[in-house]
Amino acid sequence: MSELTKMELQALMVCIDKNATVNEMIADSGMVMAGLPEMMEECGWTRHQAAAVIGSLQEKGMGCSDGNMGNGHIFWPSEAGYRAAYAAL
Repeated sequence: MSELTKMELQALMVCIDKNATVNEMIADSGMVMAGLPEMMEECGWTRHQAAAVIGSLQEKGMGCSDGNMGNGHIFWPSEAGYRAAYAAL
């Protein structure tokens, strides 16, 4: 696994419920996601920054997206993405 950048970890943190366990998040992974607007707001990024981080996370196998680079762009972490986010807590 490639090492994650600070921005990639920030993006993954937007996608997790810090009150749940990693196993609960993995079991419910189809329902837990973050959209481009949430990442932009919570991380203070532009649309282009958020889209670039999502693309980088996908390349590293940390999740997948709907491919819509407009404001509705949605990212779902993979099991590896959830585990990386929880390891960073």
